Amino acid sequence: MKMIFFADAHLTKKNRNKIRLVETFIRDVCSEADMVFIMGDLFEFYHGYQGYIYPWYRSIVDAFKEITGKGKTVYFLEGNHEFGMGPFFETYTGVKCVKSLAMDIEGK
Repeated sequence: MKMIFFADAHLTKKNRNKIRLVETFIRDVCSEADMVFIMGDLFEFYHGYQGYIYPWYRSIVDAFKEITGKGKTVYFLEGNHEFGMGPFFETYTGVKCVKSLAMDIEGK
């Protein structure tokens, strides 16, 4: 089973190159994994408002939607820069947003 763990990209609307780099990483690298774990602080700031996606993060959010649509499991552990990712983000992307997580991976 292939798993990818990543954290602390601290994406901002001002750094379009970094957003494109992370989007490419999600689409090209994470799409090859069975499970992806975002360990917090992907965004410099993100509040999970119901029905709203920050326009400058749309490509990242849609990249997650794309890979979960292909059957990949993605967990998002909120960091101290993400708040209440919640039901809308989960429903829209297919990403499982959690405050904490314990996994049994191959019996370990």
